[in-house]
Amino acid sequence: MAEQTDQIITFNDKEYKYSELTDQGKVVVNQLNILDQDILQTKMLLDRHEAAKSTFVQGFKLLIEEDENLDDEES
Repeated sequence: MAEQTDQIITFNDKEYKYSELTDQGKVVVNQLNILDQDILQTKMLLDRHEAAKSTFVQGFKLLIEEDENLDDEES
């Protein structure tokens, strides 16, 4: 059976072994890890939304330019 190494938590330039934390400390560390993952996923989602918005803005710009060109040709 493989030996599992203890996770080291660094906080304020001091290292702590996960296994030596209180149950409440372990819960806080787990919550912080989950929040880090959520923040990363949220940033990625924001990037996708900004890219999609940019695509729609460019598409709208093309539509407006086409409409203006048609108006100029009809005049």
